[in-house]
Amino acid sequence: MTVSIVHASQPELTLDCLESLECDHSRRSSVEVVVLDNASGDDLATLVRERFGNIRVIEQAFRAGFSVNQNSVILATTSRYVFVLNPDTQVPSGTIDGLVDYLDTHPKAAVAGPLIRGFDGRKQLSALRLMTIPVQLVWALTLGQLGAVASRGTSPGPVGAVGGCAMLVSRDALERIGLFDEAYFAAGVARHMPASLRPASADLWDSRIYRLHARDAFRGIRDPSLRELAEEWNRLQETSRSTVRR
Repeated sequence: MTVSIVHASQPELTLDCLESLECDHSRRSSVEVVVLDNASGDDLATLVRERFGNIRVIEQAFRAGFSVNQNSVILATTSRYVFVLNPDTQVPSGTIDGLVDYLDTHPKAAVAGPLIRGFDGRKQLSALRLMTIPVQLVWALTLGQLGAVASRGTSPGPVGAVGGCAMLVSRDALERIGLFDEAYFAAGVARHMPASLRPASADLWDSRIYRLHARDAFRGIRDPSLRELAEEWNRLQETSRSTVRR
């Protein structure tokens, strides 16, 4: 199994994530951890090689979005499963074995996701129902509190979608559908909601994505996303290099 982590900033969080993976000493599953350095410029590759000799690092000179980066790791590996994992996470012992066991015993399932908690211990949004019109209506009327959330229980079961910050994906399913859609964009509600209504995960949303979305919407550009943020960063870097050369 491959653990795919894309790093862009805050190396201390990525190193803590890698440490949590290393500490799962009773893990039965064979694991290859791959870190893609998304042009971070913070010397993460050196830090990882110094602390974790068995972790593979892919150094990327340009920035790209979620789908492009994850597809790069998928294409560079061959394992049956890919555990897509955000770098600002920590994985408790037994999590990976539990996810692998579930997909092994449910061959029709393409993806399995764990229950997600914040560092404060509070449950976060881990899974959603498929967005039918009734579900969307309830979701909208309750400002995201009811309707779509399918992760309030503690028992495993079928859901429409799992949280993208930690999900085990079958390679066979990925190859059948053509990997991640590199043009996909997903947006959320602004984080400036009343505290009693604001989802716990709102504080983790990157406001730059939504500012870019609003700005480009006025320009008539459809679906700005992390990909567009990455492209904008690449343009700024190229402009900076050109200025220095002059």
